Amino acid sequence: AVTPVAIGSTNDAAHYISACLRIPTMDPQAHFNLSRLLLQLGRRDEAVDQMKTALRLKGDYTEAREGLRALGVAPE
Repeated sequence: AVTPVAIGSTNDAAHYISACLRIPTMDPQAHFNLSRLLLQLGRRDEAVDQMKTALRLKGDYTEAREGLRALGVAPE
């Protein structure tokens, strides 16, 4: 997994993962990782969208489901 430490900053990491996701991906973990970085940057709505995408790709993705619940969003 890509971490802010490995890239240099949370902002850089979010930009890097966002760029990677422009290539169509079916990797729920990539979407979930981006959601965590977006939350750190205060970009809640975008983070929620990424968690929902992760959950659509992997219906039993516990971390994404719990992340949405923690934000007060009903998992779809």
